[in-house]
Amino acid sequence: QLASDRSLVREAARTGEPQLCQDAEEDPRVDLQACRTVGIRSVLCAPLTAQGRVIAVLSALSPRTNAFQTHDAANLRILLDSLGAVLQREQAAEAVRVSEARYRMLFDQNPQPMWVYDRATLAIRSVNDAAVEHYGYSREEFATMRITDLRPPEQRERLASTVRAAVSGRIHAGLWKHQLKNGKVRVFE
Repeated sequence: QLASDRSLVREAARTGEPQLCQDAEEDPRVDLQACRTVGIRSVLCAPLTAQGRVIAVLSALSPRTNAFQTHDAANLRILLDSLGAVLQREQAAEAVRVSEARYRMLFDQNPQPMWVYDRATLAIRSVNDAAVEHYGYSREEFATMRITDLRPPEQRERLASTVRAAVSGRIHAGLWKHQLKNGKVRVFE
């Protein structure tokens, strides 16, 4: 336990900089009684930061005076900066995984038929369960199709032109006929 008003750990956390104590008997920043209790004479503390804030402080302790030098503080800082970068990367990757899971849930479980397609080729890349049920094609069949295959032949070129025009901005495309596997045609806006 360290006194709240005298602590190298607190100072490292407050400043975001490594703190070095060569001799606990002579350094007013340390809790001398706590150091004497566990036999500590030298202390090196360095902050671990992630996303711009200190999340932990690593302390190296020694029963010898002058056990740590400024190059030790610099090396520890480099190590902790690297660890902080790894933690940030892991947090970012986790955020992407969570976002992907949410998207997947919204896409897959949406009651409206949905698909993802390649703008350049119009190839269907993914469909949700509602699209499989609504159109009557299997996922494997959808994987071999283009979005133009979901339209009657007389509307396929119009759809391709509309997609090309939509790349440059939002447009109102009007009513579309959708052709189901069984040949039925439904009209949607």
